[in-house]
Parts: sequence; structure tokens; C-alpha cells
Amino acid sequence: MSDNYDTYGGFEITITANLYETCDSAGDSAGDSAGDSAGDSAGDSAGDSAGDSAGDSAGDSADSSADNSAIGQCGGSFIGETEVDIQSPGFPGEYGTSLNCVWVFQHDCAESFTITPRSFDVEWQFYCNFDSLSFVGSLDFPRVPGDNKFCGNSLSSEDLSALREPITFLGNELNAVFKSDSGTAAAGFDLQITVNLYDICPSDSSSDSSSDSSSDSSSDSSADSSADSSADSSGADSSADSSADSSGADSSADSSADDSAGDTVQTASCFDGNNGGCSHHCSASVCSCPPCWTLGADGKQCEFEAGKAQVTCSGAGAEITIDKCALVGI
Repeated sequence: MSDNYDTYGGFEITITANLYETCDSAGDSAGDSAGDSAGDSAGDSAGDSAGDSAGDSAGDSADSSADNSAIGQCGGSFIGETEVDIQSPGFPGEYGTSLNCVWVFQHDCAESFTITPRSFDVEWQFYCNFDSLSFVGSLDFPRVPGDNKFCGNSLSSEDLSALREPITFLGNELNAVFKSDSGTAAAGFDLQITVNLYDICPSDSSSDSSSDSSSDSSSDSSADSSADSSADSSGADSSADSSADSSGADSSADSSADDSAGDTVQTASCFDGNNGGCSHHCSASVCSCPPCWTLGADGKQCEFEAGKAQVTCSGAGAEITIDKCALVGI
């Protein structure tokens, strides 16, 4: 059996692409646009990511710095704060050796400060001469060596000098002093300092009094000046005017001297170890008094306001009656 095939000439075809005149330009434009868009998107994404990361990092760093500003530092100054937490350096780990940390608390409207211990473990010694935490309030100076000084472990019933319960110190300033020797260390302390405010701030009362005094003085001066001017323009005898002016000048000088003496504010060094000589409050180098008391002529000693304290004498003895508002902390 044989195969029979027909043979043909086949074909040859030429295919020609008819190109757009703008084909290259459109392609380039589309490519460039896509490339630019992808590049911008990637750049924005990278920039946002980097910005967010940097912002978060900076925020965390700031938060960390703020958290450490009041806790775990060796000392600090807190003016006008009403509640502060303090810890020994390194807490809850052991504090270091040879420390001398001082925390200063001050509030013009403070009646007292309350220290509340959350944890307390300071090397114990009978007189707390090795390591110690002590407090000095503006109205509570140590009365004997070692007074207001604490050491030991609050969990040990044998350490009688340990700080276990909240304690309160009167006045508008408080210093907390922590000292350690070069020997054994312990876990330290964690405390909360709370400011107990007056219902009526003494500094506000002093400010109002000063304002009223200034206003009264200004009014008196204005009235005197007006009266003198009226008298001078009345046309009275020149000799009499001269005499009156001379007398008035002397009187004015005396009055000015008296006013000047009365307006003088006695300054005090509140941290001289003697409360600036103030009997009660010392703040911003000026003595002040609690409600129902008034500052004496020396500018340092507080006295009962009129009628707040009375003494009644009889054959059986003397009876002293004091208004409750004048008894601080009652």
C-alpha cells in the first residue's frame, strides 16, 4: 500500500505593525507615572514609618524621663505639689553607700505634711547612726538628738525605729533627709508625701491684707493731697500759709516715716535651721500666720487675733478660753 500526497507551494506572509506616533511617549509616561507613584508611595510609607518610630521613641523617652524625675532619685525639690512619691535610689534593689539625699517640699497653703510608708527597710542600729531617714518640718525641729530619725525593717517587730505608720508634721515646709554609711545597705523605702491644705490659705490672707493696706494708704495720700491743695488756693495770709505749710511738712514727713516703717516687711531665712525666726510659717523669706492669728510688730511672732483668746481670773484660779479656729490641727 502506498501513500499518495499532493504537493502545494505553501505561503509566505509579511506582518507589519502599524505603530501609533505617540506610542513611545505614552509608554514612557505610563511607566514614569507608575514608577513615580510607586516610589512616592514607598517613600511616604518609609517616611511615615520612620516618623512614627521616631515619635514613639521620643515619647517613650520623655515618659521614662518624667517617671524617673520624682522616683528613685537622690533628692529633689517639690514646690506647690500636693502629692509626691519618693523612693530610695535603686528601690526595690539595695540603695548605694555614702548617700546624702535631701528632698524639699514646700506649699504656701500647707497646714501639714503626712508621710505614708508603703515599704521601709533601712539598715538598723539602735540610734540609727549607720543609715537613716529623718524629717524636719518648719514647725517640728528635732527636740533631742535622733528625734524624727528612722531605720530598721517595718516588717520586723524588733526594729522599734522603723517607719510603719503614717506620720504628720506641721508647717508649710518639710525636708526629708536620707543618709547611708559606707557599709551594709538594704532595700530602702517607698513613701507617699501628702500635703494637707488650709481651708483658707494664709498666703492669700496676707496678700489681701497687703492689698487693702496699699489701697487705704493710696486713698489717704490722695485725700491729704487734695486737702493741702485746697488750703493753698484759699488765699489765706502768706505768713499763716507758710506756718501751716511748715507744720504740714513736718507732719507729712512724720506720717511718711511712720507709713514707711509700717510697710517694711521683715525678711527671714526659712532654711537657717531656726525657721527664719518665724513662730509659725516661713515661706519665700516671709513669716505668716495660720487663721485666727495675726503677725506681731516684729514681723516674726504670731499672736491671737482680738477676741480669740480670753483669760478669766477668779479666787479658784485662772481660766483660759481659746477659740477653736486658733488651735492648729484641732
